[in-house]
Amino acid sequence: MGEWLNYGSELSIRERIRHATTVGKRAFALRMQGDSMVRPSGCCIPDNALMIVDPDTHAVNGSIVVVLSDNQVSVAVKELVLDCEITYLRAFNTDYRLQVLQSNTVIVGVIKQVIQNM
Repeated sequence: MGEWLNYGSELSIRERIRHATTVGKRAFALRMQGDSMVRPSGCCIPDNALMIVDPDTHAVNGSIVVVLSDNQVSVAVKELVLDCEITYLRAFNTDYRLQVLQSNTVIVGVIKQVIQNM
């Protein structure tokens, strides 16, 4: 499985976000862009939703994670799927393909809460 990024103290707080979940001191918020985590029914993360991400939470099978590959400019949000010896990254939207977690991909953190406006 990927490794956790090590954030230093160089990050500054731009805005504080109220949330209703327990997170570590290094937690942060990201805004979802795109439809990869939207599905017709069940849990989904719609475009423009705010995600509370905790890099100190251990990712397990079924966790929704933020990942970064060394060849990407931006992060991706996927479901972590552990199947025997292989770890996959799956989008909720079936239009996106299942990916094998590569050695050059790091898990930035686990999504603990999604906040969206109606």
